[in-house]
Amino acid sequence: MNWSELIKRRANLLLLITIFFISCESPKNIGLDHPNPNGSIGVFFEDSFDLQPKTVLLDSMPTSGSHIVLVGEHSDPVFGDIKANAFMDLSPSFLVDSSKITLTGTNQVFKSLTLNLPLRYTYGVDFSQTDDPQTIEIYELKDTLELGKTYINTDVVEYDATRLLGTVTFKPKELIDTKAGALGVEITDTDYQQRIFNATVGRATLDEFINQVKGIAIVYKSGSSNAILGFDRTVASLNMAYSAEVDGQINNDLIYSVFFSNEINRTNTVPVFNQIRSTNRSSVLRALSNTTTEVEGTPILHTQAGTGVVARIDLVDVLKLKQKGEVSINKAELVFSPLLETVNNKAHPIPSHLILIQANGNNYDRLPNGRSALWVNEEVPNLDNFGRHLSVYNSVFKHYTYNITQQLQQVLNGSQGTQLFVVPSALTSDNNHTGAIGGESVTRLMIDNQASSNRKIQLKVFYTIVKQ
Repeated sequence: MNWSELIKRRANLLLLITIFFISCESPKNIGLDHPNPNGSIGVFFEDSFDLQPKTVLLDSMPTSGSHIVLVGEHSDPVFGDIKANAFMDLSPSFLVDSSKITLTGTNQVFKSLTLNLPLRYTYGVDFSQTDDPQTIEIYELKDTLELGKTYINTDVVEYDATRLLGTVTFKPKELIDTKAGALGVEITDTDYQQRIFNATVGRATLDEFINQVKGIAIVYKSGSSNAILGFDRTVASLNMAYSAEVDGQINNDLIYSVFFSNEINRTNTVPVFNQIRSTNRSSVLRALSNTTTEVEGTPILHTQAGTGVVARIDLVDVLKLKQKGEVSINKAELVFSPLLETVNNKAHPIPSHLILIQANGNNYDRLPNGRSALWVNEEVPNLDNFGRHLSVYNSVFKHYTYNITQQLQQVLNGSQGTQLFVVPSALTSDNNHTGAIGGESVTRLMIDNQASSNRKIQLKVFYTIVKQ
């Protein structure tokens, strides 16, 4: 049989396959009731693959460039005690190359310095039921963050713990209920105030400013609210209020803002990361440690952003299809379903998105540029940004679905690895998505894989076999 004839025969089967795809239930042995006249082509369905599911503890989770900076502490009944602090460099706004800071007017007088942190994420407490306060503290880093470095969740960056720049005690529920939804922290350290003022009045360049004023650490101090809070780094700012003479009049309402993102001026890797630590895991996760990095054969798979606890599956069992003849994958879907009792948990909401990351044992598989190799969800092929890698939670069917048709064909051809990590993620249009693959939240997911459940993990494959 020549190749052109084979293509024609496969094309004749497309209508039949499409009809089965829209069926409510997954059919068995597609094509057996409608055999090809000479028996050389058959279309089939298979979903009984052994995916070898495991819960794995990674040695690190990249958190550089996170759009959300995390601060707080929470005791998760399953995933253990979680504590998060954030570290960010400063960047004066709109400076390019050797341009200089410009303040409005003349005879400027410093008035105040306030850190503005818009709240975008909460985890760990149902704030409709509690209104307990939290306290966070602000410190200056001892040095700037290293440009181009990929920071991980367990990294340690030194800050001057002997000099408190500012502190605030607040009720997260009140913060959520306000229209602004932003936390203001007054910076009261006079030396830090003076250096900010001197750099701006002195018309410092970008590099001069960074050398005079270091970034900040946002540190959880105390609180009974027992929650992790996430602040939007992309719109957070350090606002200096000042007065100046403008057109012969004193203006008392002037503001100069310093931000925490300046990718164009400095580097494509934003100098910010989350430090996230997890200890005292309970239940089956207690076995995860530095020496024991995976748990086998569990009926529930666990995965959590930020902490390094991830679910791993292996598609190697798909290779058994090659024993039947030449295989062409018509459609392949991976389906993950959360435990139903966790779907409406207000304190621990399930993730809005999942991402598949190519695994190599218990480590990420890396691309030549050092980034993690991400699988594409072929249901969204027109997206050219980070979103094409994600699966969105379907609230009707209560599951996440990945179309991996082409990638599974590559597995069969030997050009794609078989192991995958399943990780909660966040949607972003930013090309710098290091933190978004699991470093900007601590959202967790318990995936149903119980043998008796009709919601266990499934790989559904529609395929054609051509017998020579």
